[in-house]
Amino acid sequence: GGHYYRKQGDALHPERESLKQLDFVKSDLGSYVFAGQYQQQPAPEGESIVKRAWFNEYHEDGLPNFDLIIQSWDTAMTENESSDYSVGMTIGYIKDGYKNYYYILDVIRKKMEYPKLLHCIRSWIHKNNHHTHKKVIVEDIGSGKAIIQSLRNEGHNICAYKPTADKHTRLIAVTDILESGFVYLPKKAQWLDDFLLEVTRFPNAKHDDQVDALSQALNWLMSNYRVPVRVIRRPSILG
Repeated sequence: GGHYYRKQGDALHPERESLKQLDFVKSDLGSYVFAGQYQQQPAPEGESIVKRAWFNEYHEDGLPNFDLIIQSWDTAMTENESSDYSVGMTIGYIKDGYKNYYYILDVIRKKMEYPKLLHCIRSWIHKNNHHTHKKVIVEDIGSGKAIIQSLRNEGHNICAYKPTADKHTRLIAVTDILESGFVYLPKKAQWLDDFLLEVTRFPNAKHDDQVDALSQALNWLMSNYRVPVRVIRRPSILG
């Protein structure tokens, strides 16, 4: 057979997808997923996935009006296992045309047994009663099952989220949102350093509860509210 040569950076099949089209694909998928799907060179699982530079900053005195506020909970595996962390992450969501913005407003990360955890979530619901558009998402495993049932029995509208993939895959599914700079963090917050340390070191960090709460929130929002940007931006490739 013959030999074919191409320069580094050239498209593999320019007649099917030009470099410009591939750049659109890369910006939609995120470089991590793009490397695996298009270059057959996925980054090793031991390498960190999320970069600090991907996050934008906001000032608390200049917050916009949100279309939706959610609190995403990753609870300890069992009701009485105080050695595990439970994490509640509050995110403000804005849909602006074909763009979606996510503001991480607060992170609760504590070792809590069941009664205190239930009280903590209930308090957030009552505190945010003035928000017409709010949701509480609880991972439907471990102690989360009992939390969901208890709060629903009290008349609260709780979204049960049942993960269908492992932690690594769930985070990769939202890297395009993160890499595109659509996730905003406060300039200063008591929880900020611990959050960044854990998220940017995953999967090598000691804990991953905040990663789970983040990926759960973004995956849920993407499934329920996000505009399918890819269909709009890449008609020539999809056709």
